[in-house]
Amino acid sequence: SGTLLMITADNEAAEKVIREEGFEVEEEEVLELTVDNKVGICADISKKLAHAGINIKYSYATPESLPKAVVILCTSDNDKALDLLLVYT
Repeated sequence: SGTLLMITADNEAAEKVIREEGFEVEEEEVLELTVDNKVGICADISKKLAHAGINIKYSYATPESLPKAVVILCTSDNDKALDLLLVYT
């Protein structure tokens, strides 16, 4: 058993195919931030959320095209996190 995290262009179609193959599906909202691709950016984001009392459930990042990167976050309060992190986008 395991967990696969996916971001899709069509969640309903993806869910249908995955369920047809016998897998369980759980949908959860995440934040997608396009940020400067620089050392320490994820630490800065984490500190800002921590100071606001927002926990990070999970995150991952990938370079989009220099000088930018895409950070995906799922937090204990995505709405509040988005308000705090708009400065990075």
